[in-house]
Amino acid sequence: MKKIFFLFNILFASLLIFQSGCSFNDDENPVVSDPAVPHSPSPANGATGLPSVVSLEWEAEGAEKFDIYLSTENPPAIRAVNHPDNQLTVVGLNFGRTYYWKVTAVYPDGSEADGPIWQFSTAPRGSVQDGYVMIKYAIETELPSFVNILFQVLDLNGQGVDNLTTADFRLLENDLEIPLSESNMKIRKRDENPYTLKTVLMLDNSTSLEGQIDSIRNAASVFIDNILDKQQVAIYEFSANTRELTNGFTSDKAELQGALNKYGLGAPSTNLFGAVIDGTEVMEDVITVEEITQSILVVFTDGRDTQGRYTLNDALEAVAGRRVYTVGLGPEISPDTLEAIGNAGFFTVNNVYDLQDKFEIIVEEIDRYANSFYWLNYSSPKQGNNNHNLKLYIKDNPFPSFIEGTFNSKDFYHPDRKGIYVNASPDNPMGISETEITSGQAKEFKVVTYLADLPPVYEWEDISVIFGNIEIERFQNDDSRARIRAIGASGQTAAVKVTDTNNDLATVFTIHIK
Repeated sequence: MKKIFFLFNILFASLLIFQSGCSFNDDENPVVSDPAVPHSPSPANGATGLPSVVSLEWEAEGAEKFDIYLSTENPPAIRAVNHPDNQLTVVGLNFGRTYYWKVTAVYPDGSEADGPIWQFSTAPRGSVQDGYVMIKYAIETELPSFVNILFQVLDLNGQGVDNLTTADFRLLENDLEIPLSESNMKIRKRDENPYTLKTVLMLDNSTSLEGQIDSIRNAASVFIDNILDKQQVAIYEFSANTRELTNGFTSDKAELQGALNKYGLGAPSTNLFGAVIDGTEVMEDVITVEEITQSILVVFTDGRDTQGRYTLNDALEAVAGRRVYTVGLGPEISPDTLEAIGNAGFFTVNNVYDLQDKFEIIVEEIDRYANSFYWLNYSSPKQGNNNHNLKLYIKDNPFPSFIEGTFNSKDFYHPDRKGIYVNASPDNPMGISETEITSGQAKEFKVVTYLADLPPVYEWEDISVIFGNIEIERFQNDDSRARIRAIGASGQTAAVKVTDTNNDLATVFTIHIK
């Protein structure tokens, strides 16, 4: 499989988003005197009416990486550290707020250059246009002629969009539209792919919560009862220090409920920033066509960081590139602090009995976000060793966001009939019907279903008249591949049947042992 990977983190994926329906003040962008210093910001300095999803862009000649500062305070707080690109997509901004941002360019020799502080304002709630943001993660090609695209769709509030189908997309190759009927386009979601959602539940247990521990535990229990398929949870409590209540991540609800029973009153000091840092250290995000591991941190607290061991900048550095929810209880919290940390969402409750409702909202948002990843597969008509431009649009999307990339059609070929084919190749597109394996040796096999109506699901079985001449070892997480070992004597034969249960197709091939 030939891969062209474009891996970006979940919250700050780099993409081009034009800021339409907004106003700008060009006078605030002076003539550049030193091209090495960050300049030419987009959105332009003083822009207004922006949505809650904004693509920050800038120029800095010769820079190797960047530190980006962004907040509603001036000077702004750190948002991303050692960012490799001159684009940063920020989601979940508050409506009707003015944001300040700055970029520090870091050069190969270690020197730095600070850009000026720029600002923009988001539109009031309810005034932001509808639309979708498309975030590209990977483009791959696979024989005989498949192109696989992994992407995510968010709305302009930064929430996951999980209800799109193939009929909602337009696909173009070299600026010519490919009809759905000819491309055999299919979309798979997380329930059909290797996917793991890891959630860290971080619960404040400082002494200020005395008398409310049971209510918090009950709310967290409802959160556990509603965990999703393929979701794993780790539970922590924190006051002066952070303590893990589970033994790593688990999807076992009984084990998680047992861990919640350990949750109890802690110390009078609150190490909020340290708890955030500890939570991010166990998070893992891997996004490829073959596998997605996504992590989310949910932090509950009733106060501020009173310990002072770490700073807000330390916590923001830790959450950069992570998806974090924060829930604050009562009047002692710092809303601006929790909002800055909670880049996926920030909730406040005045009464501990309302906490359960907020946890349920978070579960719903997590579900939509997990289902906002799309694995799109189609058969390209292209052939030959040529590069091709690809564009994928959402039909009638009022926001100008799309997927763009390239692929090479070398070795592409097109089968003439539906079926399962074993070890197909450009030289032998119909695959094999028989093969030889030396006794005691093994050989790998890969099957593919051509012109399938549904994503294939394969089963392998030995249907030999004399059973036991071979051993079939299936590959983990890839049922299209198997390793077959010949254990019978020379001269024996075996028959292997491969069934695509989703498409009601089957094929049989023969193994001759030598």
